[in-house]
Amino acid sequence: MQQQGLSKKYGFHKTNLIIIFISLFCFLFGQFVSALILHAFDLSIAESLLNHAELSSKEINVLKLAQFFSALLSFVLPSVFCAYLLYDNWKSQLRITKVNYKSSFYLIPLFLLLIMPFMNIIIQWNESIVFPDSLRDLELALRASEDSSQLFIKTLLQGTGVFTLIINILLIGALPALGEELFFRGLLQSHLNDYFKNPHIGIFISAFLFSAIHFQFYGFFPRLILGLIFGYLVYFSGSIWTAVFAHLFNNALAVIVVYFQNLGKISEEVESFGTSSYEIIYSFVCLALAVFVARSLIINFKKRNKIINLVD
Repeated sequence: MQQQGLSKKYGFHKTNLIIIFISLFCFLFGQFVSALILHAFDLSIAESLLNHAELSSKEINVLKLAQFFSALLSFVLPSVFCAYLLYDNWKSQLRITKVNYKSSFYLIPLFLLLIMPFMNIIIQWNESIVFPDSLRDLELALRASEDSSQLFIKTLLQGTGVFTLIINILLIGALPALGEELFFRGLLQSHLNDYFKNPHIGIFISAFLFSAIHFQFYGFFPRLILGLIFGYLVYFSGSIWTAVFAHLFNNALAVIVVYFQNLGKISEEVESFGTSSYEIIYSFVCLALAVFVARSLIINFKKRNKIINLVD
């Protein structure tokens, strides 16, 4: 896609600075709004989280409200604003186009389910990384940050009601999927691809930033792989909605698993399926099947996009 609008006038490097400035401003504004909400309702929430104290239902709802505005202002707002400001056709730049291969909405969940056992292996390996003694303090800091993030998510996902489940899917599943995909695959990946003229470079850099921005080293590599998957979905389909859907499915599935764990219906061991010595073979069989599904997706995306281009 050729650059148009202010991005073409300013060039790659100045456009980078504009995107960084607007993104940082929106992020800080989002944190400010979240802090105002917490301050307006209950000053003890942050302290309770730090002290691992159990929050009341009211405090959890306030925390969810703050998280909603944080996600909306930190990712959705800068994505749309930057694209609108810098490009003549902002929807096209963000890849907001219809998906030509409707069966992908069946194959994408199948693909993600098939790679889950293998992803559990990657997660287990990532979590087991041990730093040398000289970096012991860094390791402790990273693990503390990881524990804090896990506690925050666990707190948001408390509750066993169906309405709570729906809210959690929207908050933890849908909103991050929309915002993060618009930002990383829509805005950044498209911008990088315009400059490098090599989609693989843009896909990798945006996936790397997507994983790094979560500030969770012990989940970095599985999140990087997911970022690559989402990036290639956008590249081959030409639409941001395939990545949003995949991201939503991945997040929503995690929310549903935690929901049933809270009900005592599912064991926590389900999260480590495929990692034991006798299950590894199943992981690689599923991975081979996932490759077959991915190949089918790519072939059909290419075929349908070629037909659309011929019609146009």
